[in-house]
Amino acid sequence: SSGIGEIADFEVSFVTFSKISFYFDYITICDTCRETFNYSKAERRWANEIFVIHFYSYPFDCEECHLKKRERNRIAHLTRLINTVPNPLPYLEIVTELMLKVNDHRALEYLRRAKNEAATLEQRREFEEKIALVKRTKTSSRPR
Repeated sequence: SSGIGEIADFEVSFVTFSKISFYFDYITICDTCRETFNYSKAERRWANEIFVIHFYSYPFDCEECHLKKRERNRIAHLTRLINTVPNPLPYLEIVTELMLKVNDHRALEYLRRAKNEAATLEQRREFEEKIALVKRTKTSSRPR
């Protein structure tokens, strides 16, 4: 980056008991994908002054890996919820969409379960189409 620091807001820093005068960019390595990423001075300032996180706390993951981790946590929460509700079909649809987004290997299993839970023939056909599409994409993406 430019190497020029961003000046701290001393009134806010005083309220949050921060002794920081300047913020600089911090380049680090993502723990998940091992790629370098930049924790910018604006993000550090926001975390310290607005969100009140300790200044020497740094993110472990890049933004993309962090969002994937959050999606996996949402999936885990929803899969636990599916087993407790009387009508799990809406949750099954949400879970399968999330699983397909993060390439979770259990998506096909939950699509089949959603097809079995479907009330109408039309819904079952929609799930069968999704299952066929997922199978096609898995076989086409498999290395030979």
